[in-house]
Amino acid sequence: RANAATLAALKVTCGDMVRVTANGQSVALLAKGDETVAAQCVAISAAKDETVALGSLFGALTVEKA
Repeated sequence: RANAATLAALKVTCGDMVRVTANGQSVALLAKGDETVAAQCVAISAAKDETVALGSLFGALTVEKA
């Protein structure tokens, strides 16, 4: 989830697939808009089958259109 400005900066729209990379591991996730998330930040649910490979709950991520 990310706010509209962050999604626009990534050239991503809601519903696009994005590749999120952290700690050398990547996962593909669906982009969702959420104006409660601060600019230049993303919120990703942890401890889910699709995100557990990312590891730590906090840290730097790379997000790009898949």
